[in-house]
Amino acid sequence: SDWLRILAEMRESMILNRIFIIVASNVAWAAAVVLFHKFVWAIPTEPSTGPGMLKSALGYLLVFRTNSAYNRFWEGRKIWQEVVDKSRQLARYMVLYEQEIGTERARQVIRLVRAYCLTLKQHLTSYDATETKYIEEELLTKEEAESLRSWKRARPLFIAGRLEMLLQHSPFEGIFRGEDRLTVVGVARDIGGTLASCERIVQTPIPLNYAR
Repeated sequence: SDWLRILAEMRESMILNRIFIIVASNVAWAAAVVLFHKFVWAIPTEPSTGPGMLKSALGYLLVFRTNSAYNRFWEGRKIWQEVVDKSRQLARYMVLYEQEIGTERARQVIRLVRAYCLTLKQHLTSYDATETKYIEEELLTKEEAESLRSWKRARPLFIAGRLEMLLQHSPFEGIFRGEDRLTVVGVARDIGGTLASCERIVQTPIPLNYAR
């Protein structure tokens, strides 16, 4: 069942769509060589001693490339897990200090956290018009939405800054002061810090030798 599901979802694979032309070209070239060898002219073959000696080297190379790709994937997975954990932690703080912060302000913080996660995904992949409309109309105020449009290349950064500013200007009332207040602002700052970590992975080019 897993194999059938994977085959059914292959058309939606981002990686497959990016490398489809290269893979199809290699398959077509290999098929052309085989057909030429079988029906047109038998291509002379050489003893396999040379290629056989390269098997170990190619095996080590493939293992190294696979490990490098997995490390890159795992680092991204850890960063996204940090976004999830910090978002949940901040949401719990908003529920805990709702009376001190104010219900409307607490809800606005939670909406900004949701907006940050969505804009971060868009910033790292691609922008979706429907999703952007949902962010601007449902999660942000009119002033925030207008300001967001001017931050075309760094929308998550604007959301993170707005989130920190909103928490820093919260009233000093009840138990929401001192160490607890600094902790909440620190969690919001950590959420914004994940943007740089994600950009480091996305913007670091893969060495040409790895891509060949």
